[in-house]
Amino acid sequence: ANPWFALYLGLMFPMAIMSDGIVYIPNREMLVSLDEMHRVIREYNIEHCFMSPSYLLNYCDNYDKHNLKLVYTSGDKLRLKKYPGFDVMTQYGQTEAAGPIARVILKTQEDWNRLSTQKGSILGRPILNLQAYILDNEGNLLEPTKTGQICVCGPQIGPGYVGMPELNAQKFIKTDYSDYLMLMTGDTGYMDEDGILFMTGQSSTVINING
Repeated sequence: ANPWFALYLGLMFPMAIMSDGIVYIPNREMLVSLDEMHRVIREYNIEHCFMSPSYLLNYCDNYDKHNLKLVYTSGDKLRLKKYPGFDVMTQYGQTEAAGPIARVILKTQEDWNRLSTQKGSILGRPILNLQAYILDNEGNLLEPTKTGQICVCGPQIGPGYVGMPELNAQKFIKTDYSDYLMLMTGDTGYMDEDGILFMTGQSSTVINING
């Protein structure tokens, strides 16, 4: 399936319907050319769009924001260091959680200044109906700011991998924290005092294709 179709259904289509807007589906040229992306944003007065973190950084380094109001980004560490002149929503997710796990919208220079004082990459607050925990290697719950494995529970967590019982026993755990299975994400990080998740590394292997 075309990845843009999923993005269209999950983000752009509902947003366009609610705001009486129009969805513009980018072609391959836009994905490899910043000039083409900027031309389309300027010509069609696009206000909301999706860019990967590295693409967003390159775009902000080379072009004015024009009519942009909000840019969605995910899939890698947020690389911007200052407020770009528009809001940025970054989100973190895994396939096993059927989509987003956490998200946050950065709206002001104060938000960006706060990031500079934190270690790791910001992931955001857990989404509705999902609980996030930081556990140590023995499965003990850690206090805020302590680094461990990011683990999540909720109705959207899958029941496991088909035909892989040994891996399921490691990744999908029954706990006292929730009635739902806990997904061991394989990512390490911490939660700050305000309940915002930050990622500091990975304890499992990730394969990124065309991302």
